[in-house]
Amino acid sequence: MKQQLSFFKRALLSLFALVAIATGAKAQNALVAEHEYVDLGLPSGTLWATTNVGANKPQEIGLFFAWGDTEGHGNDPSDDYLFSWENYKWCEVVGYESFFTKYCTDSSRGKDGFTDGKYELDPEDDAAYVNWGSQWRTPSNEQLEELRNECTWTLTNLQGVDGYEVKGPNDNTIFLPITGWRIDDMLLDGGAYWSRSANPEDVGGAYYLGWDDWGWYEYGGRTDGQCIRPVKNTDDAFDPNTTPLTFEAVEDGILTVNYDETAEFEAIQCSMNGGEWTDVEWNQPIRLAAGDVISFRGNNGTTFKSDEEVWAGIQFECSNTCYLYGNVMSLISSTGFETLKELTNDFSFAYLFVDSQWAGNNTITNHPTKDIVLPATTLTDYCYQGMFWGCRGLTRAPKLPATTLATSCYQDMFSSCTSLTTAPELPATELAPQCYMMMFNDCPSLTAAPELPATTLAYGCYDSMFSSCTSLTTAPELPATTLAEACYLFMFSGCTSLNYVKCLATDISADYCTISWLDDVAPEGTFVKDADMNDWEIGPRDGAVWGIPEGWTVNAILKCNSDGEGNYWATFYSDASYTADENTIVYTAKVNNDKTKAILNKVADNTIPAGNAVLLKSTTSTAFLTYADGVSGTLEGNELQGTSTPIETPANSYMLVKGSNGVGFYHWTGETISAGRAYLTLSSAAGAPSFLSFGTGSDELNAIEAVEGDTEDDGIIYDLAGRRLTTVPRQGIYVKNGKKYIVK
Repeated sequence: MKQQLSFFKRALLSLFALVAIATGAKAQNALVAEHEYVDLGLPSGTLWATTNVGANKPQEIGLFFAWGDTEGHGNDPSDDYLFSWENYKWCEVVGYESFFTKYCTDSSRGKDGFTDGKYELDPEDDAAYVNWGSQWRTPSNEQLEELRNECTWTLTNLQGVDGYEVKGPNDNTIFLPITGWRIDDMLLDGGAYWSRSANPEDVGGAYYLGWDDWGWYEYGGRTDGQCIRPVKNTDDAFDPNTTPLTFEAVEDGILTVNYDETAEFEAIQCSMNGGEWTDVEWNQPIRLAAGDVISFRGNNGTTFKSDEEVWAGIQFECSNTCYLYGNVMSLISSTGFETLKELTNDFSFAYLFVDSQWAGNNTITNHPTKDIVLPATTLTDYCYQGMFWGCRGLTRAPKLPATTLATSCYQDMFSSCTSLTTAPELPATELAPQCYMMMFNDCPSLTAAPELPATTLAYGCYDSMFSSCTSLTTAPELPATTLAEACYLFMFSGCTSLNYVKCLATDISADYCTISWLDDVAPEGTFVKDADMNDWEIGPRDGAVWGIPEGWTVNAILKCNSDGEGNYWATFYSDASYTADENTIVYTAKVNNDKTKAILNKVADNTIPAGNAVLLKSTTSTAFLTYADGVSGTLEGNELQGTSTPIETPANSYMLVKGSNGVGFYHWTGETISAGRAYLTLSSAAGAPSFLSFGTGSDELNAIEAVEGDTEDDGIIYDLAGRRLTTVPRQGIYVKNGKKYIVK
């Protein structure tokens, strides 16, 4: 049920008494983890963020989340995501009933009688924590109630966005935009902000702060799409950046620091439960009781050495489950590591958490609220190679902030981390040889890949990066147009659930660049390519997929050019048939009789039969073309011609250009016409103009046709363009009394 709150009824009465928010930065505002917060002077000391998760400014709505889901969705229902029980992360729908798999206190509502007694989000299910970092949380219900009861709420407008100015006891303010909220495919009026607290009296509900024209509400269904305004995590005793690399024993067991003495490392030190620092005894067991905390530091500059005589390093091995957190740079420098961002040695942390048998590690796992920190922005060759290889208890990867990469820097870094569900952002736009090679190989729990924004590739950069990630359904967009040698080799091989790939490459001539890259993926899927790219092979070659998997639908994206008036234009030709998206109009074109216009006629259903050249007008800079199987035929009245391969420019050709007269067909003087493009030709150079503007069907009834319809015997003579003549021409065709005459 939704409970109406009389306090906020009174607040709604201020609808027509808007109060402007004071401008200017407040001294109490501060930054943590790149996000600003405000001290409102609340009794609890809670510090509130100034923006929603997914927003960059206070007035921006940000993303919508179901309760306990960390993946957000936009405020436009056209994104096709349904906030429904069928899509909810923590339940299974059987018939008309939903049975919960987490956060369930009622056995009759749990799957197979499941209960866990939880009614507050774990950090790994908290969208604020996951998306903003460990120093942020979704507010508790108590914190929302405090914000509601201890602050003054005034309905106002910030830069065109309606919302509430929330003023604290110390007169500091935050702005909460009226966000709307999403249920199924509907976007409802009002506002809604989640808490991290479930409703103990209704296992299907959770607390939030919400309002609409009828009043204010405090809890609703967990599947609703609502926004999140984070609060600063109050566990100030822990800062992962200033905490040395630390293990915390979950169970009684042994921790060993393995070391091959041929590598000649200086001693590293440990501190047990905050005690004094002592030298570690290499290869000797350190006994830990459940709850023990042991931290490590050193001054070696690296934990792994590789040369002609030595290939060995320091490795941490736990016999029983241990949490891992803190700043790994404490192993490089025992002091000042919290500000250290540069690695100087190759193999700096290679194979750091691989056990002594090189058989992976089942015992190292993430702490629920404390992060592993890898802060380096300057990397070295092989610096993180195999660092977490085989750590089957690792569920979330540390952040990787570097934008400049090095050879094999992340090679095998999370390979065989079978429980890994969350991958870090990878912001680099220019890559290094084999930098991501096998980075997430054999991570079957990984359901979403990070964005890959790089457009400049390198040898083997994505080689086997996601191979055998069997839960991955959608590949990250691959924006690079020119591929490098072996860059996509085995990239998604064995991703048996993968059914969507968008690759904008137009040059795949590099050696081995796509060999087996889509072997053993889903039997049906969608492949989105650049409309100008016609070199993709479909189906296997020599038993391997070099291009597009057989059985997949092939769609295309066509880049369009702006006319400066809100429209975007392109020509298109393909040997396959397509249907253009709803933002695009498809036209045929032909030249009118007086050679001044290209007459455009809309194509029914936006469908382009195979082998037909067309003109496209879109409201966006790209037109999306969906493959239309089996559509054939010739578009009537169409004089556009096209080519699937580059050709020498035919005589008297006209191409789509934005020139001095605006967008139209201009006489083409280039030596070639590119593949996938359309053009017009005139039969003769005589009287050929330099430019053909766009005309409509009404322009086709040109002057000469109008004259032919006039049969009054008035003795007036016209030429074929409908212009009045004073005398009969010496040669050619003229019109008199609605009839054509030829003078030879």
